[in-house]
Parts: sequence; structure tokens; C-alpha cells
Amino acid sequence: MNNRSEDIRFRILVPIVTGGILLMFLSVVGGYRLQKRAIDDSVHKRIVGVERLFQGLLSKEAQIMNGQLDFIEMDQALLDPFLAKDRRKLLRGVRPFFEEMRTKYRVNHFCFHGPDKVCFLRVTSPTRYGDPIDRFTILEAASSGNPSSGIELGPCGAFTLRVVHPWKVSGNLVGYLELGMGIEHITQL
Repeated sequence: MNNRSEDIRFRILVPIVTGGILLMFLSVVGGYRLQKRAIDDSVHKRIVGVERLFQGLLSKEAQIMNGQLDFIEMDQALLDPFLAKDRRKLLRGVRPFFEEMRTKYRVNHFCFHGPDKVCFLRVTSPTRYGDPIDRFTILEAASSGNPSSGIELGPCGAFTLRVVHPWKVSGNLVGYLELGMGIEHITQL
């Protein structure tokens, strides 16, 4: 009888213990999956929040530069030397304005391009000009006829937020105005 009671215990205990171990395993796996999903959801929400914050900051900076370019487009004292292809006079006229933008708004790129998208004047580097510009912001401004902005990788490997405006006088395209700023101050937030 002793063998028989051990046999019955074995038949009862083995399934109960196996079922208990299986339930514990499933509980651990289920808990892990729920926790992983909660962590994934939390990380995803934070990434979306950071993306929105980043886009919002970029948009704010682009709006400031758009406003500056709107002001520059109306300045006859800059248009005349540009149309006359007088780099020196244009540089003298625009340099104080650029220094103010650099100080107040962190603008560190300011260029005048011809209607052919060839650089006429880099205010920050006046001796470098005459090269064709084929960055997507100027290409987009050229194809749409509207201002364009975006982040581009510069020749030195730095990311720059650029804003390009088609410069029109009496509805005719005379060139392109470009402002840019490094985005290090935004990415450090």
C-alpha cells in the first residue's frame, strides 16, 4: 500500500508541481513582456516629445531668420550694389547688419547668390565666391519660388539650419538670400 500511495502522490504531485512551475514561468514571461511594453511606450513617447521640441525650436529659429531676410529683401541700399555686382559696397552695407544678427540670433552664415545659384558674396568669407550652390534649401527655393529652410551638413561637418529666400524685385528673380546658423545650441538642450 505504501508503494501505491507513493504512486498516487507522484501522479498527483508531478502535474501540480509542473503546472505550478509552468504558471510561474508564464507569469514571469508575461510580467517581463508587460514591463518591456511599458518601457518601450515610455521611450517612444519621450522620443516623440524630443522630436517635437527639436522641430519647434528649429521652426522658431527659422522664423527669426525668415523675418531678417524679409527685412533685407526690402533694403534698397543692399539691392543696388548687388544688382551692380559691387561686392565691396554690398559687403560694407551688410556687414553691420550681419554682426547684429550674429550677436542677437547666432546667425553665422550670410550669403548672396545670383539667379543662377552661383555664390556672389559670403559675408563671413568675402574672398570665397563664384561657386555653384546645390544644397537642397536653395534648390527647393528655386523650384518652388518660395522661401525654404532645413538642416544641412556643411563642408566642415557641422549641421546648419539654413533659410533661403528667392530675392524678387517687381516679380522678377534677381537672386537668392541665405542665412544659416549652427544648431549646436539646440542639440545641447
